Amino acid sequence: VKVQSNELRKVFLERFDNVELLTEEETTKIVSKKVQIIIESGFAKNEDEVYQKIREFSLKLSESKIAEESTRLDVQAIQAIQSIDELDKMINVIGTRVKEWYSIHFPEILQFYDDPLEISKFVSEVGDRRRLLKESPIISKFSEGRRKAILEAAKNSRGGSFREADIERLQSLANLVVETSEVKRKMTAFLENIMEKIAPNLTKIVGPTIGARLIAKAGGLEELAKLPSSTIQILGAEKAIFRALKTGAKPPKHGIIFQHSLIHGSPKWQRGRIARALASKIAIAARVDFYRGELDPSIEKDLMERVKEIRKTARKDKGRVGKGGSGKSR
Repeated sequence: VKVQSNELRKVFLERFDNVELLTEEETTKIVSKKVQIIIESGFAKNEDEVYQKIREFSLKLSESKIAEESTRLDVQAIQAIQSIDELDKMINVIGTRVKEWYSIHFPEILQFYDDPLEISKFVSEVGDRRRLLKESPIISKFSEGRRKAILEAAKNSRGGSFREADIERLQSLANLVVETSEVKRKMTAFLENIMEKIAPNLTKIVGPTIGARLIAKAGGLEELAKLPSSTIQILGAEKAIFRALKTGAKPPKHGIIFQHSLIHGSPKWQRGRIARALASKIAIAARVDFYRGELDPSIEKDLMERVKEIRKTARKDKGRVGKGGSGKSR
């Protein structure tokens, strides 16, 4: 038995003892005479039927590849992170509307709640502020002093009275925010589970959310694994790059990875070097995840050692600048 690819040879060796690879000359000969070979083998009656069967085979092969692509877990991760971002926008937009609407009825509540989701939970449970004067478990988690302050605010509120129908419409919006928040929580858990499976090293050093955003921006885990660290460092900063090219301003030092605490939690003069170090380890992590699929603890360990070294050096450089030295960090 002779086959063209080494993959096919491995499959055939499971059932046959003698399986060889076709030489380049033999492969070229078969390709040049493929129409004649197909007819002589009885797979088609004439040349037109040969091309029809080749077309049908190509279509089926494309369909199977599309089906295979759609079942890839990194594709699921991309859809999940994009869904989470959209759910987050919904929560903020509708939650802000609930906050503004409810403040007409109970403006003093803004002294105790600021987050749109938390106010939506409050509205969903309490509704009319006068209900607080009877009972409301939602404020039981607060200290006694704060509970008294909320009750006093409800009692002496300067807000307008709402009809029952007004409260019901407002609560329906608040319920939507709370329900959307729960959907987001479950979607986040789903994403974390997928990322642990397909990208354990990437997840370990940047977390499931940033990792998924990088995969989504690159177009897949394989695509991310093929990118150089310099490209990974500025993924997501395309607008800033084009603006820099157009205006001659300084190019961005980081894109999506700025969300990582190692970068945004560091002083500005350290961020560039830390971003380069992080991007370098992300590139390694993505390749290990795609080609080996095993957790390598040394990647995170090396990253933390490098960050520690950068911070130590940066402090010395800053000290020299303060004493009148040039101290320019590269």
